Amino acid sequence: MSSVVEWPSVFPVPKLGAQFTCAENRQQGTGDFAPQSAVFDANYCETLPATFAMDCDQYEMFRAWYRWRLFNGAGWCQVRWGGRVGVARFSEGWSASRTSADRYELTATVEIDYS
Repeated sequence: MSSVVEWPSVFPVPKLGAQFTCAENRQQGTGDFAPQSAVFDANYCETLPATFAMDCDQYEMFRAWYRWRLFNGAGWCQVRWGGRVGVARFSEGWSASRTSADRYELTATVEIDYS
């Protein structure tokens, strides 16, 4: 998580689903004294379906941001969604559909770590 970027304020906050995963993404490290477990998500990591409602400009900016700042979704971004602060990444690709002449609806699966 060395390259955490900010979630741009011009992007909307998503509508999130309601799934919860327990502490399964622990990063293991070895030290001189004993193996250590860096708790990456101590029961605060959620993998959720997310829906983003965007206008045309936001959609085009998101596409560029996702590709160049998140390295096609491999990177993490700092978010403040639902009154909570954490880091998030797109755990799968996203899809978009046009809902009207100037609106898009993006759907994705996001992993959010609130620890």
